[in-house]
Amino acid sequence: MSNLQNPIISSAIKDEREELLVSQPNASSKFIQKIVMKTRPARSMPLWARYILTVGLVLLCSAARLSLQEFMVYSPYLLFIPSVIGAALFFDRGSGLLAVFMSGFLAFYYFIEPTHSFLHKSSGSMVALCVYILIGIFTALVLETL
Repeated sequence: MSNLQNPIISSAIKDEREELLVSQPNASSKFIQKIVMKTRPARSMPLWARYILTVGLVLLCSAARLSLQEFMVYSPYLLFIPSVIGAALFFDRGSGLLAVFMSGFLAFYYFIEPTHSFLHKSSGSMVALCVYILIGIFTALVLETL
């Protein structure tokens, strides 16, 4: 019986391979580690500065969404996701949550019919807003832990 046919030895070899894969970071985890290390100084900025930059990110995404309004009728929240990710990754959880709620408000008010109103929205648009907020909160909480 060869070593590879022996279940105990082949199991040990498999365990060693898995341990090597886990202990040696791959290229994507090294990339993420570099991003996290470069964002550390932004997290030490004063709270007011982080929030102002977060508002700027959301307004930038809102301007992009407004410029693409005729092409993105059915996805009002899509272009706001980068502001949530950026705020949570570069600043902190609070900035990410600010981005979630501010972008949710802007998208709901300006990009969902009837626009410029919080009244008379469809139940589907309410569900979409709730889903966006839940996913945004989860994203902000997870990214802040990196």
